Amino acid sequence: MKKTEVLEINKNCEKYALIELKHIQLELSENRYHHLRHFVDQYYCYRERLVTRSGRANTDAVLCTGFVSDKAKNLTVRNEYVKEHVVPLTVIEAKLRQLVERQQVSIKNIRATLDKHLIFAKISKDEDKKLRGLGLNHSMPEGYYKESDELFDDLFARYKHAKISIRSVR
Repeated sequence: MKKTEVLEINKNCEKYALIELKHIQLELSENRYHHLRHFVDQYYCYRERLVTRSGRANTDAVLCTGFVSDKAKNLTVRNEYVKEHVVPLTVIEAKLRQLVERQQVSIKNIRATLDKHLIFAKISKDEDKKLRGLGLNHSMPEGYYKESDELFDDLFARYKHAKISIRSVR
């Protein structure tokens, strides 16, 4: 790929990431949340430059950029693992709703919220079942919200609470 092509892709990714942020801002300002997953995931792809040759967001490539559990690192068959948000989307949505409540729904604030909390992981089906059994498939453990707890504000609190070993793909 030529340097000019790479520069063009990067420029387009920045532009498309901003478009996704504007979609999210519009949805939040209208108290609509049912399309949030789509816009959030698209934003992640453009932010991380995960695009197809035609410039579309490539959600399949997400697993190449985030985190992977020790049990899932060698799994290649799609029905053996789960791609998931490290911080559940319901928690991210709650943080975005807080921006609405505080009347702080700016692109800057949305970007900061997503850039801090939006990470993907690949875990095994058994690990996903373990998180579900602990009630952590759509929520963070209590310690995540308690300032005195070692899990306070730890993006990986669910995995630590469930004793799931996870590491960066990169």
